[in-house]
Amino acid sequence: MMDADPICLEPLSPGHFCLDSSFNLLPERTLDSQPRWRMSEFVRPLPVALNLLPQSDRSALIADATDQTLPPTRTPLDEAREHLKTLADTMVASKMMKGKDRDRLNSDMAAFESRATQAGLTADEIKGTYENTSRLMEYTGQGPIDQANRVKIAEQALHHAANPGQIDQGRHDTCNVSTVEVRNFSCNPAAAIKLIADVATTGSFVASDGTAISIDARSLKTDSESSRNPTADGERSYASQIFQITAANVFWQRRLTDPAGNVATKGSLRFIQDPSKRSSFSGDTGERLMDYASNPPKELAENPALSASALKEIANQISGKSDNGFVIENKIHGGANTVHVGSEIDLKDALLAIKQAGNFPAIIRVHTGNQPFLGDQGGGLSRSKGVWHVVSVTAYDEQTGRVWIDNQWGRSSDHKMKVSDLYDATLEPKGNSWLMMHESTMPSLHVPGPRARASTLLPDDAMWLH
Repeated sequence: MMDADPICLEPLSPGHFCLDSSFNLLPERTLDSQPRWRMSEFVRPLPVALNLLPQSDRSALIADATDQTLPPTRTPLDEAREHLKTLADTMVASKMMKGKDRDRLNSDMAAFESRATQAGLTADEIKGTYENTSRLMEYTGQGPIDQANRVKIAEQALHHAANPGQIDQGRHDTCNVSTVEVRNFSCNPAAAIKLIADVATTGSFVASDGTAISIDARSLKTDSESSRNPTADGERSYASQIFQITAANVFWQRRLTDPAGNVATKGSLRFIQDPSKRSSFSGDTGERLMDYASNPPKELAENPALSASALKEIANQISGKSDNGFVIENKIHGGANTVHVGSEIDLKDALLAIKQAGNFPAIIRVHTGNQPFLGDQGGGLSRSKGVWHVVSVTAYDEQTGRVWIDNQWGRSSDHKMKVSDLYDATLEPKGNSWLMMHESTMPSLHVPGPRARASTLLPDDAMWLH
């Protein structure tokens, strides 16, 4: 055998190699215009094809090969992670981000990857999360939100990906879509941040069915909560403001009827937040569901006017998935697209099914006239029996019969409670416990969650989620 005619073990791909007549590894070379691989590119262990060689040469070759130090293989996730970290350093150098904010971002990246591992999120999901976070920071085109604010939004969005349980509705009637936000950030963080990045850079988002969702410019202005970074516990971040307002519009801008059942033009129904109408004194959140087909535009509700039946559709239109069975409500008031429960046993069965399917966090409709939600309000719903509300169920222990509740009113309103108590909370309150609670406390303007402002614009407003 001549040195000029090397032996190449096919196919020519990483893990295969060329030998000279003495069975020495050849350096990278080209034979018939086909690339040969450097030793550093081999994938160990060496292929079974070594068995073709004489034993003495085979042993020597293996010893030679295993002495080589292989460089770590860079993955697309490694590149996305490194790019985001480098981008954050660049933002600090340009005074667009403070050093402490960069450090918090890096900490959130580590926390996110730890949570992602526990939750079984894929490398592609983590990569997509980082890529959309980077897009928020580095976009240089003309958009509805300037770069300085987009950098803050990026920080908040990644913090939510790392800590979905810290997502809150603040003083807004958006408990409905805040639970959708918790679920999407928990299971589909790349899609959640894509929505935020799309709206922050273009003012619009394309739902899974192809419908373009446009967001009113007024709704993208910061309010007294979202202007702070980091956002205080129990208040709504700028990132969450964008997500929640867009999520409500994902439902309404695709509808052909308004909440009262009247025929509507597709795209004419829009949920907005008008800063000029927001008032902590009156309790007005500035939120309105509008019909722009009318001239002048007509106010339909002073909240998103969303029921539990809408939440599965909204979540899936954002994630692009077709998840099912994660929204629960009592069968007495049960609507479409939800799991109906009529007893504590039903609720236990539903929670166990969700757990076995790996489908947490779930969403459940409760009435805030019941404990522990009544106590969480601190008397804020003065002389009111409470309102319908939804919270996230993040875990269930069938051995102890306890569930973990993430209430989007701040960490002090999160609970570990008995399933029996949670089932009772799915019903309208009985007796006068709600009255005794309110009589014993002074109404507060600093309660978690918005004060209830029953709308007179729709006849069945009491059924909407606040």
